[in-house]
Amino acid sequence: MRVPLVIGVTGLLTSALFVYAQPAGLLKPLQIGMAKTFVTDEPKSLIDVAVNDFKGVIKSVTGYEGDLAVNLSAAEVAAKLEKNQADVGFLHAHEFAWMRKKYPDLVPLLVAATKAERRSFVIVRKDSTAKSFADLRGQKFDLPLHTKEYCRLYVEKQAADLGQADLTKFFGSVEKSSNQFAALDALASGQSAATVIDTIWLDSYKELKGPVFNKNLKVLQESPLVPPPVVVYKKGLAQPVLNQVREGLTKLPSNTQGRDLLKHWHIDSFEPVPGDFDQQLATLLKEYPVPEALR
Repeated sequence: MRVPLVIGVTGLLTSALFVYAQPAGLLKPLQIGMAKTFVTDEPKSLIDVAVNDFKGVIKSVTGYEGDLAVNLSAAEVAAKLEKNQADVGFLHAHEFAWMRKKYPDLVPLLVAATKAERRSFVIVRKDSTAKSFADLRGQKFDLPLHTKEYCRLYVEKQAADLGQADLTKFFGSVEKSSNQFAALDALASGQSAATVIDTIWLDSYKELKGPVFNKNLKVLQESPLVPPPVVVYKKGLAQPVLNQVREGLTKLPSNTQGRDLLKHWHIDSFEPVPGDFDQQLATLLKEYPVPEALR
């Protein structure tokens, strides 16, 4: 039910460039930076294969080279955009909100939209005596592999607000199930005290294993809505390049390969930036202020 995000991004951009010709005036490889938080827990070997495939396909279908860097922090992606060393970047909403404080010329081009709300849910057993996140201190927590970054951020913020930002010290132990379904199964069978999951995976679990969830599990608390990831560029990027990326990504749902990749990536479409996006980011910054290290 899941493919690595780097493969999703690679395929999506490849499909976009299949449909649209090389933009006029592009004299160098298209430079794309993606925050490494999108590929947390992915093996390097799989990432390397996906990136190499991306480079080859871009050259064969467009006639020019394309480079995708996935080993960069959000700060490094933003710095490369600022220095015109990258053309576009992929950042989580909170990362973009943080980076725009330092680099005000960064502009959102598109957002990765989903029909499902982006929320984090802390799940416990139905017989748990925990009334709040604070009651999970010292217990076994399952933070499964490939946990969405905003879920990870939410859990870390809850622990930090209680005086301990290090999850391994806040909880008695931190387990890592192979995926979100496995984490919920382990929790239902009493192998952990709590886990965190996003809306898409929670809805899927309830659909496939509704009786298991209803009998054994419950939501302890949930996060506010989280804005979607963003495709970002710096003011001044050549208009043909912007058009290439924007038009290619927004038309992917009408392309068979693109539609399949969107489905696997749990994205419904790339869409124009909402009119209230700045307000969404402002609200996000109140919840997750810029870390001291990034100021």
